[in-house]
Amino acid sequence: MKSNFRISKKVIFNCILFIGVIQLFSSCRGEAVVLDSIEPIHISEDLVINERDSLIIEAGTTVVLDTGVNIMAYGDVFIRGTKEKPVILKGSDPKYGWGNLWAKGECSNLNIRHAIIDNGEILSYKTNNLFKHVHFKNNKKLEWNEALARFWIGEVLIDSCRFDGVNRGEGLLLHDVEKPVVSNSVFTKVPDAVEYINCTDGKIINNHFLFMKDDAIDQNACKNTLIKDNRIFYTKDCGMELGSEKFGSSKNLKIYNNLIVGCPKGIILKESSSAIIENSTFYNNEISIAIETDADSTRASEAVITSSVFFSNKLKDFNLSGKSSIDFNHCITDSIQLKGKANVVSDVKFENLKEHNYNLILGEVPEFFEKTKVGYTPIQ
Repeated sequence: MKSNFRISKKVIFNCILFIGVIQLFSSCRGEAVVLDSIEPIHISEDLVINERDSLIIEAGTTVVLDTGVNIMAYGDVFIRGTKEKPVILKGSDPKYGWGNLWAKGECSNLNIRHAIIDNGEILSYKTNNLFKHVHFKNNKKLEWNEALARFWIGEVLIDSCRFDGVNRGEGLLLHDVEKPVVSNSVFTKVPDAVEYINCTDGKIINNHFLFMKDDAIDQNACKNTLIKDNRIFYTKDCGMELGSEKFGSSKNLKIYNNLIVGCPKGIILKESSSAIIENSTFYNNEISIAIETDADSTRASEAVITSSVFFSNKLKDFNLSGKSSIDFNHCITDSIQLKGKANVVSDVKFENLKEHNYNLILGEVPEFFEKTKVGYTPIQ
Protein backbone atom coordinates (compact mmCIF):
# COMPACT_ATOMS: atom_id res chain seq x y z
CA MET A 1 0.00 0.00 0.00
CA LYS A 2 2.80 2.32 0.83
CA SER A 3 4.50 1.58 -2.51
CA ASN A 4 1.32 2.27 -4.49
CA PHE A 5 0.96 5.65 -2.75
CA ARG A 6 4.46 6.66 -3.83
CA ILE A 7 3.72 5.68 -7.42
CA SER A 8 0.51 7.73 -7.41
CA LYS A 9 2.36 10.82 -6.20
CA LYS A 10 4.94 10.39 -8.95
CA VAL A 11 2.28 10.05 -11.62
CA ILE A 12 0.50 13.16 -10.36
CA PHE A 13 3.75 15.12 -10.30
CA ASN A 14 4.64 14.10 -13.86
CA CYS A 15 1.18 15.06 -15.08
CA ILE A 16 1.46 18.49 -13.49
CA LEU A 17 4.94 18.95 -14.98
CA PHE A 18 3.72 17.91 -18.45
CA ILE A 19 0.80 20.35 -18.30
CA GLY A 20 3.17 23.12 -17.17
CA VAL A 21 5.52 22.46 -20.10
CA ILE A 22 2.60 22.62 -22.55
CA GLN A 23 1.44 25.94 -21.08
CA LEU A 24 4.96 27.37 -21.17
CA PHE A 25 5.47 26.30 -24.79
CA SER A 26 2.15 27.82 -25.77
CA SER A 27 2.91 31.14 -24.06
CA CYS A 28 6.39 31.34 -25.67
CA ARG A 29 5.04 30.61 -29.11
CA GLY A 30 2.48 33.42 -29.06
CA GLU A 31 0.12 34.28 -31.88
CA ALA A 32 0.59 35.70 -35.37
CA VAL A 33 -1.35 38.73 -36.56
CA VAL A 34 -1.59 38.13 -40.30
CA LEU A 35 -2.54 40.89 -42.76
CA ASP A 36 -3.35 39.31 -46.12
CA SER A 37 -5.94 40.90 -48.39
CA ILE A 38 -6.60 41.84 -51.98
CA GLU A 39 -8.47 44.94 -50.77
CA PRO A 40 -6.64 47.70 -48.81
CA ILE A 41 -6.65 47.24 -45.04
CA HIS A 42 -7.51 50.48 -43.20
CA ILE A 43 -6.02 51.06 -39.72
CA SER A 44 -7.35 54.04 -37.78
CA GLU A 45 -5.58 53.53 -34.41
CA ASP A 46 -2.23 52.19 -33.26
CA LEU A 47 -1.67 48.53 -34.06
CA VAL A 48 0.16 46.92 -31.10
CA ILE A 49 1.92 43.57 -31.47
CA ASN A 50 2.43 42.09 -28.02
CA GLU A 51 5.50 40.29 -26.74
CA ARG A 52 5.89 36.74 -28.15
CA ASP A 53 3.30 37.55 -30.82
CA SER A 54 4.30 38.44 -34.39
CA LEU A 55 3.08 40.53 -37.30
CA ILE A 56 3.06 39.03 -40.80
CA ILE A 57 2.06 41.09 -43.83
CA GLU A 58 1.74 38.95 -46.94
CA ALA A 59 2.60 39.78 -50.56
CA GLY A 60 0.25 42.13 -52.40
CA THR A 61 -1.29 43.58 -49.24
CA THR A 62 -1.81 47.35 -48.96
CA VAL A 63 -2.10 48.76 -45.45
CA VAL A 64 -3.55 52.28 -45.18
CA LEU A 65 -2.90 54.07 -41.87
CA ASP A 66 -4.45 57.34 -40.72
CA THR A 67 -2.26 60.35 -39.93
CA GLY A 68 -0.06 59.74 -36.90
CA VAL A 69 -1.09 56.09 -36.53
CA ASN A 70 1.76 53.73 -35.56
CA ILE A 71 2.62 50.07 -35.62
CA MET A 72 4.12 49.25 -32.20
CA ALA A 73 5.88 45.90 -32.42
CA TYR A 74 7.04 44.21 -29.22
CA GLY A 75 7.14 40.95 -31.17
CA ASP A 76 8.70 40.00 -34.51
CA VAL A 77 7.68 41.63 -37.80
CA PHE A 78 7.83 39.90 -41.19
CA ILE A 79 6.78 41.92 -44.23
CA ARG A 80 7.16 39.51 -47.13
CA GLY A 81 6.24 41.02 -50.44
CA THR A 82 7.49 39.85 -53.81
CA LYS A 83 8.76 41.71 -56.85
CA GLU A 84 5.41 41.25 -58.60
CA LYS A 85 3.33 41.85 -55.45
CA PRO A 86 5.03 44.27 -53.05
CA VAL A 87 3.56 45.12 -49.66
CA ILE A 88 2.53 48.80 -49.40
CA LEU A 89 2.33 50.83 -46.18
CA LYS A 90 0.90 54.29 -46.81
CA GLY A 91 -1.11 57.06 -45.21
CA SER A 92 -4.79 57.76 -45.80
CA ASP A 93 -3.75 61.41 -46.29
CA PRO A 94 -0.96 61.53 -48.92
CA LYS A 95 0.26 64.89 -47.61
CA TYR A 96 0.77 63.92 -43.97
CA GLY A 97 1.33 60.18 -44.25
CA TRP A 98 1.24 57.99 -41.16
CA GLY A 99 3.44 57.54 -38.06
CA ASN A 100 6.16 54.98 -37.24
CA LEU A 101 6.78 51.30 -37.35
CA TRP A 102 8.44 50.89 -33.91
CA ALA A 103 10.31 47.62 -33.31
CA LYS A 104 11.41 47.39 -29.68
CA GLY A 105 11.11 45.53 -26.40
CA GLU A 106 11.04 41.77 -27.05
CA CYS A 107 11.02 42.21 -30.83
CA SER A 108 13.94 40.15 -32.17
CA ASN A 109 13.44 40.37 -35.94
CA LEU A 110 12.35 43.12 -38.31
CA ASN A 111 12.42 41.57 -41.76
CA ILE A 112 11.12 43.56 -44.73
CA ARG A 113 11.31 42.36 -48.35
CA HIS A 114 9.81 43.92 -51.46
CA ALA A 115 7.84 46.68 -49.80
CA ILE A 116 6.96 50.35 -50.30
CA ILE A 117 7.12 52.50 -47.16
CA ASP A 118 5.25 55.63 -48.21
CA ASN A 119 5.46 58.64 -45.86
CA GLY A 120 6.20 56.65 -42.72
CA GLU A 121 9.34 56.08 -40.65
CA ILE A 122 10.93 53.04 -39.05
CA LEU A 123 12.50 52.95 -35.57
CA SER A 124 14.30 49.87 -34.27
CA TYR A 125 15.93 49.11 -30.92
CA LYS A 126 18.07 45.99 -30.28
CA THR A 127 16.51 44.20 -33.23
CA ASN A 128 17.90 42.09 -36.09
CA ASN A 129 17.02 44.16 -39.16
CA LEU A 130 16.97 42.90 -42.74
CA PHE A 131 15.65 45.16 -45.52
CA LYS A 132 15.83 43.98 -49.15
CA HIS A 133 14.14 45.69 -52.09
CA VAL A 134 12.39 48.24 -49.88
CA HIS A 135 11.38 51.57 -51.41
CA PHE A 136 11.08 54.48 -48.97
CA LYS A 137 9.15 57.48 -50.25
CA ASN A 138 8.91 60.69 -48.26
CA ASN A 139 7.39 64.08 -49.03
CA LYS A 140 6.71 65.05 -45.39
CA LYS A 141 8.51 68.00 -43.83
CA LEU A 142 10.64 65.97 -41.44
CA GLU A 143 12.71 67.75 -38.80
CA TRP A 144 16.54 67.63 -38.91
CA ASN A 145 16.66 64.86 -36.27
CA GLU A 146 14.01 62.65 -37.89
CA ALA A 147 15.12 59.84 -40.19
CA LEU A 148 13.42 57.53 -42.67
CA ALA A 149 14.87 54.63 -40.65
CA ARG A 150 16.73 54.81 -37.34
CA PHE A 151 18.44 51.95 -35.52
CA TRP A 152 19.93 51.56 -32.05
CA ILE A 153 22.25 48.59 -31.36
CA GLY A 154 21.02 45.32 -32.93
CA GLU A 155 22.02 44.14 -36.41
CA VAL A 156 21.43 46.01 -39.68
CA LEU A 157 21.63 44.74 -43.26
CA ILE A 158 20.09 46.99 -45.91
CA ASP A 159 20.50 45.84 -49.50
CA SER A 160 19.05 46.78 -52.90
CA CYS A 161 16.73 49.47 -51.49
CA ARG A 162 15.67 52.91 -52.70
CA PHE A 163 15.17 56.11 -50.72
CA ASP A 164 13.45 59.14 -52.30
CA GLY A 165 12.89 62.32 -50.32
CA VAL A 166 12.39 66.07 -50.55
CA ASN A 167 15.59 67.08 -48.73
CA ARG A 168 14.00 67.05 -45.29
CA GLY A 169 15.10 65.01 -42.28
CA GLU A 170 17.71 62.27 -42.72
CA GLY A 171 17.95 58.88 -44.38
CA LEU A 172 19.48 55.96 -42.44
CA LEU A 173 20.71 56.79 -38.94
CA LEU A 174 22.55 54.04 -37.05
CA HIS A 175 23.69 54.19 -33.41
CA ASP A 176 26.10 51.71 -31.75
CA VAL A 177 25.64 48.98 -34.35
CA GLU A 178 28.38 46.41 -34.97
CA LYS A 179 29.05 45.30 -38.54
CA PRO A 180 26.23 47.25 -40.21
CA VAL A 181 25.92 46.96 -44.00
CA VAL A 182 24.26 49.34 -46.46
CA SER A 183 24.74 48.16 -50.04
CA ASN A 184 23.46 48.37 -53.63
CA SER A 185 20.96 51.12 -52.82
CA VAL A 186 19.95 54.48 -54.32
CA PHE A 187 19.36 57.71 -52.35
CA THR A 188 17.79 60.77 -53.97
CA LYS A 189 17.24 64.09 -52.15
CA VAL A 190 17.84 62.50 -48.76
CA PRO A 191 20.14 64.66 -46.52
CA ASP A 192 22.71 62.73 -44.45
CA ALA A 193 21.63 59.70 -46.39
CA VAL A 194 23.76 57.15 -44.50
CA GLU A 195 25.03 58.17 -41.06
CA TYR A 196 26.85 55.87 -38.67
CA ILE A 197 27.38 56.95 -35.04
CA ASN A 198 29.73 54.90 -32.85
CA CYS A 199 29.55 51.92 -35.21
CA THR A 200 32.33 49.35 -35.71
CA ASP A 201 33.41 47.26 -38.72
CA GLY A 202 30.66 48.66 -40.93
CA LYS A 203 30.35 48.60 -44.71
CA ILE A 204 28.84 51.11 -47.15
CA ILE A 205 29.18 49.52 -50.58
CA ASN A 206 27.99 50.20 -54.14
CA ASN A 207 25.41 52.88 -53.43
CA HIS A 208 24.31 55.82 -55.56
CA PHE A 209 23.67 59.26 -53.97
CA LEU A 210 22.01 62.15 -55.83
CA PHE A 211 21.16 65.79 -55.04
CA MET A 212 21.48 65.83 -51.25
CA LYS A 213 20.88 69.11 -49.42
CA ASP A 214 23.45 67.98 -46.83
CA ASP A 215 26.06 65.18 -46.83
CA ALA A 216 25.73 61.80 -48.50
CA ILE A 217 27.78 59.71 -46.03
CA ASP A 218 28.59 60.59 -42.40
CA GLN A 219 30.93 58.77 -40.01
CA ASN A 220 30.87 59.90 -36.38
CA ALA A 221 33.01 58.09 -33.79
CA CYS A 222 33.26 55.02 -36.02
CA LYS A 223 36.03 52.46 -36.47
CA ASN A 224 37.08 50.29 -39.39
CA THR A 225 34.34 51.29 -41.84
CA LEU A 226 34.80 50.18 -45.46
CA ILE A 227 33.29 52.72 -47.88
CA LYS A 228 33.63 51.20 -51.35
CA ASP A 229 32.31 51.60 -54.90
CA ASN A 230 29.91 54.47 -54.12
CA ARG A 231 28.92 57.26 -56.52
CA ILE A 232 28.05 60.65 -55.07
CA PHE A 233 26.64 63.47 -57.22
CA TYR A 234 25.88 67.10 -56.39
CA THR A 235 25.43 67.33 -52.65
CA LYS A 236 25.02 70.80 -51.11
CA ASP A 237 27.63 70.12 -48.43
CA CYS A 238 30.06 67.16 -48.41
CA GLY A 239 30.12 63.96 -50.34
CA MET A 240 31.53 62.32 -47.21
CA GLU A 241 31.87 63.92 -43.78
CA LEU A 242 34.30 61.78 -41.79
CA GLY A 243 34.73 62.91 -38.21
CA SER A 244 33.11 63.05 -34.85
CA GLU A 245 30.42 65.75 -34.61
CA LYS A 246 31.53 65.75 -30.94
CA PHE A 247 30.88 62.02 -30.54
CA GLY A 248 34.58 61.13 -30.86
CA SER A 249 37.06 60.63 -33.69
CA SER A 250 36.54 58.16 -36.53
CA LYS A 251 39.50 55.84 -37.06
CA ASN A 252 40.84 53.51 -39.71
CA LEU A 253 38.27 54.36 -42.36
CA LYS A 254 38.96 52.68 -45.71
CA ILE A 255 37.67 54.66 -48.70
CA TYR A 256 38.09 52.65 -51.92
CA ASN A 257 37.02 53.20 -55.55
CA ASN A 258 34.48 55.98 -54.98
CA LEU A 259 33.36 58.63 -57.45
CA ILE A 260 32.49 62.11 -56.12
CA VAL A 261 31.16 64.76 -58.51
CA GLY A 262 29.96 68.34 -58.10
CA CYS A 263 30.15 68.80 -54.32
CA PRO A 264 31.39 71.83 -52.32
CA LYS A 265 33.71 69.40 -50.52
CA GLY A 266 34.22 65.90 -51.84
CA ILE A 267 35.55 64.47 -48.59
CA ILE A 268 36.14 66.25 -45.29
CA LEU A 269 38.16 64.44 -42.63
CA LYS A 270 38.10 66.20 -39.29
CA GLU A 271 38.44 66.12 -35.50
CA SER A 272 41.50 63.85 -35.22
CA SER A 273 40.16 61.17 -37.55
CA SER A 274 42.13 58.93 -39.91
CA ALA A 275 41.42 57.41 -43.32
CA ILE A 276 42.99 55.62 -46.26
CA ILE A 277 41.59 56.89 -49.57
CA GLU A 278 42.44 54.79 -52.61
CA ASN A 279 41.48 54.40 -56.25
CA SER A 280 38.93 57.24 -56.18
CA THR A 281 37.90 59.94 -58.65
CA PHE A 282 37.07 63.56 -57.78
CA TYR A 283 35.53 65.65 -60.56
CA ASN A 284 34.12 69.18 -60.65
CA ASN A 285 34.06 69.70 -56.88
CA GLU A 286 34.94 73.03 -55.27
CA ILE A 287 37.46 71.31 -52.97
CA SER A 288 38.10 67.60 -53.39
CA ILE A 289 39.55 66.79 -49.99
CA ALA A 290 39.73 68.86 -46.80
CA ILE A 291 41.71 67.59 -43.81
CA GLU A 292 40.98 69.57 -40.63
CA THR A 293 42.21 69.43 -37.03
CA ASP A 294 40.87 71.54 -34.17
CA ALA A 295 43.37 74.07 -32.88
CA ASP A 296 43.28 72.69 -29.33
CA SER A 297 43.51 69.03 -30.36
CA THR A 298 46.56 66.97 -29.34
CA ARG A 299 46.05 64.50 -32.22
CA ALA A 300 45.95 65.38 -35.89
CA SER A 301 43.59 64.28 -38.63
CA GLU A 302 45.52 62.08 -41.06
CA ALA A 303 44.86 60.79 -44.58
CA VAL A 304 46.84 58.63 -46.99
CA ILE A 305 45.62 59.01 -50.59
CA THR A 306 46.73 56.56 -53.27
CA SER A 307 46.01 56.00 -56.99
CA SER A 308 43.31 58.68 -57.19
CA VAL A 309 42.35 61.33 -59.75
CA PHE A 310 41.57 65.03 -59.21
CA PHE A 311 40.13 66.77 -62.26
CA SER A 312 38.33 70.08 -63.00
CA ASN A 313 37.96 71.00 -59.33
CA LYS A 314 36.91 74.63 -59.08
CA LEU A 315 38.91 75.98 -56.12
CA LYS A 316 41.61 73.47 -55.19
CA ASP A 317 42.29 69.77 -55.07
CA PHE A 318 42.86 69.72 -51.33
CA ASN A 319 42.87 71.91 -48.24
CA LEU A 320 44.94 71.28 -45.12
CA SER A 321 44.43 73.04 -41.78
CA GLY A 322 45.97 72.94 -38.31
CA LYS A 323 48.16 69.94 -37.51
CA SER A 324 46.53 67.83 -40.20
CA SER A 325 48.61 65.66 -42.52
CA ILE A 326 48.01 64.24 -45.98
CA ASP A 327 50.16 61.85 -47.99
CA PHE A 328 49.62 61.57 -51.77
CA ASN A 329 51.00 58.59 -53.70
CA HIS A 330 50.50 57.66 -57.37
CA CYS A 331 47.81 60.33 -57.91
CA ILE A 332 46.88 62.30 -61.05
CA THR A 333 45.78 65.93 -61.24
CA ASP A 334 45.13 68.29 -64.12
CA SER A 335 46.41 71.33 -62.20
CA ILE A 336 49.21 71.15 -59.64
CA GLN A 337 52.00 68.74 -58.88
CA LEU A 338 51.16 67.01 -55.63
CA LYS A 339 53.89 66.34 -53.12
CA GLY A 340 54.58 62.68 -52.44
CA LYS A 341 55.56 59.57 -54.36
CA ALA A 342 55.03 59.21 -58.13
CA ASN A 343 52.28 61.83 -58.52
CA VAL A 344 51.77 63.25 -62.01
CA VAL A 345 50.04 66.12 -63.80
CA SER A 346 48.11 64.95 -66.87
CA ASP A 347 45.28 66.05 -69.13
CA VAL A 348 42.88 63.38 -67.96
CA LYS A 349 39.80 62.68 -70.06
CA PHE A 350 36.65 60.71 -69.34
CA GLU A 351 34.87 58.47 -71.79
CA ASN A 352 31.57 60.39 -71.96
CA LEU A 353 30.73 63.14 -69.48
CA LYS A 354 27.36 63.87 -71.12
CA GLU A 355 26.26 60.35 -70.29
CA HIS A 356 27.95 60.49 -66.86
CA ASN A 357 30.51 57.88 -67.86
CA TYR A 358 33.56 58.61 -65.72
CA ASN A 359 35.81 55.81 -66.90
CA LEU A 360 39.19 57.36 -67.59
CA ILE A 361 41.00 57.74 -70.87
CA LEU A 362 44.61 58.05 -69.77
CA GLY A 363 47.32 59.81 -71.76
CA GLU A 364 51.04 59.65 -71.16
CA VAL A 365 51.16 58.46 -67.57
CA PRO A 366 53.22 55.84 -65.73
CA GLU A 367 52.42 52.17 -66.25
CA PHE A 368 50.93 51.68 -62.80
CA PHE A 369 47.89 53.73 -63.82
CA GLU A 370 47.19 51.42 -66.74
CA LYS A 371 46.94 48.54 -64.25
CA THR A 372 44.78 50.41 -61.76
CA LYS A 373 41.04 50.86 -62.06
CA VAL A 374 40.48 54.56 -61.49
CA GLY A 375 37.13 56.11 -62.23
CA TYR A 376 33.65 54.67 -62.17
CA THR A 377 30.60 54.36 -64.39
CA PRO A 378 27.47 55.24 -62.37
CA ILE A 379 24.39 53.05 -62.45
CA GLN A 380 21.60 54.18 -64.72
